[in-house]
Amino acid sequence: MDTLLTREEMTEAFRGVLSRFSNLIRPLTDDQLATSSRCAGWTIGDVAGHFVGSMAEIAAGELDGQGTEPVTKRQVEARKGHTATQLADELDQAAVGLNALLDVLDDNAWNAPAGGGYDGTLGRGIEALLADGAVHADDIDNELGLGHHPTPAEVTAALSHVAYHLELQGFGPAVLALEGMPEVAVGGGAADAPRISGDVGQFLLAATGRGNPAEFGADDTLNIYR
Repeated sequence: MDTLLTREEMTEAFRGVLSRFSNLIRPLTDDQLATSSRCAGWTIGDVAGHFVGSMAEIAAGELDGQGTEPVTKRQVEARKGHTATQLADELDQAAVGLNALLDVLDDNAWNAPAGGGYDGTLGRGIEALLADGAVHADDIDNELGLGHHPTPAEVTAALSHVAYHLELQGFGPAVLALEGMPEVAVGGGAADAPRISGDVGQFLLAATGRGNPAEFGADDTLNIYR
C-alpha cells in the first residue's frame, strides 16, 4: 500500500506539525495542562508530554520501543510538572534535529526500514509521527476549544497511517470511501468489498480508539490500538 502523501508533501507536513504543536501548547496555563483529556488517565499535560518526549528521544536517536506502553509511560512521567513553556522549548529543540535529518534524507533512506522495532519504512515512520502529532493536537483542542484544527495534509497522513496499520492487522477487505478523501483499498479491496463511508474525522477517532467503530458498521477490529 502506497502512502497517500508524496515524500515532499509528508516532509512539509511533518515540519508543520512540529511547529503547530509547539504553538498550540506554549500558551497553556498550569490549569489547562492539568485538565483531563479523552485519553484515559491522561491530562492535557500528559498528552503533550508524550508527544514532546517521543520527538525529543527520536531526535536523540533513541528509537527502540517508541510507541510501546513502557516507553510512552516513561515519556509522560519524565515531564510531569513541566510548564507549557518548558514543553514547547523542548519540542522546538527536538525539531531542530529532526528538520536537519529531513534535509539530508535521500530516497534510499526514505524507503529503508525505520528501525527501532517499527514495522515499516522510514517514510512510514515519519507518517506515523505526523499522524500522532495531528491526533494528539486534536486531543488537546477537544478539551480546551482553542480553535486548532488539523490541516488537510495532516488528515490525509492520518488516514494513510490508519489504513496501512489496518491492513497489517488483517482488517478487510474493505474500501475506505470517506468524505473529501481519496478512496483507499484495505486488505485487497476487491470490487465487491464493503465500502466504509462517512466523515473522515469521526472515522479517525474510531480507528484510534477515541470513537465508536459501530458508526461505520465495524467492530473493535477497526481500532488500530485495540
